[in-house]
Amino acid sequence: MRVVSFLEAVRARPFMYVSPDLAAYEMLWAILDNAVDEHFRGYGNRISIQIHPDKKTVSVRDEGRGIPVDFVPARGKSILEIVFTREPGQGGPRTVRRLPTSILGLEYSLPAAVVCALSTHLQVESTHNHKCFSLSFTEGVVDGPLTHQPNSDSSGTKITFQPDESVLGPCTFEASVISETLQKIHARYPDLNLILNSSAYA
Repeated sequence: MRVVSFLEAVRARPFMYVSPDLAAYEMLWAILDNAVDEHFRGYGNRISIQIHPDKKTVSVRDEGRGIPVDFVPARGKSILEIVFTREPGQGGPRTVRRLPTSILGLEYSLPAAVVCALSTHLQVESTHNHKCFSLSFTEGVVDGPLTHQPNSDSSGTKITFQPDESVLGPCTFEASVISETLQKIHARYPDLNLILNSSAYA
């Protein structure tokens, strides 16, 4: 008997984690929920979502604290990499739901590591302490070492990902679907500025 890794398990049975018909949106809602959590904690009042021209790739940017990038010797990885690769229950930052099922349609929190595992490509940019740190993944596997650019005067996190159609089937993002959800979020958090493709919900 071969013990499969968390990544292999997720990609082999993706619909244990996401719905067959709503996979792309449930992945987006999970990333969006984390951004809203930063606002709830008092860090940042703006979240922007950009649907890329292919309608298969999406970016979410918040103005929160940024994901920590400290190196964890026991794991041999940065906290940033652990967040996007760790199996739930193995320690690390706790996933917190800020948006109810009535808004997202999710019955449980979807960890960032599942979003990463089910993405063809995922890039995360974490900005804090005047540096922008970047890490990218292909099919849940980190592409290379953490890189950074100095002298950034902003803070927050930007996550860009493309759901993997080879395991999820056809995936596209429609502005109308995202817009409807953003309107519900804005009704719950009226002081949160929400931007979709340059259109504001505030």
